[in-house]
Amino acid sequence: MIRDKTWYLNWSPGCPEYDRDDTVLAVGLRCCSAKCRLSQVIGWLGDPDLVCGTSTGGHLVYFFQRHAETAAKFDVVDSVVCAFGTITRKAPNAHRTDPATKAVTFFNVLDTMVQFRDSEMMKTAEPTGGGSGVPPPQR
Repeated sequence: MIRDKTWYLNWSPGCPEYDRDDTVLAVGLRCCSAKCRLSQVIGWLGDPDLVCGTSTGGHLVYFFQRHAETAAKFDVVDSVVCAFGTITRKAPNAHRTDPATKAVTFFNVLDTMVQFRDSEMMKTAEPTGGGSGVPPPQR
């Protein structure tokens, strides 16, 4: 974070002093302190860069413009964003454990994700229209 956490929490849709990276962080922090609908987050931030899963359980990723090494990851459960954090973009950032052998395999979760358009996430997400009445921030 470049600024104080309070500054990010003061964000509201359409605030001109927040660029895309600031808005992604602000929305992420908002999702950590209050339940935000998946449709709200997409309405505020636009289509995610990558997704996996569905609106009942999955992840959204937004790439930062100023931070090429990290990305913002939002966790979705039952059409609500329930967690937010950052992940590395170019190295292993997750692991799987084989139930039979207990062997751990490290991998980059971004390699398992797809574009939002025509994804299962998009197909199962509620429409973003009618949300806050404020257009999403400019990219």
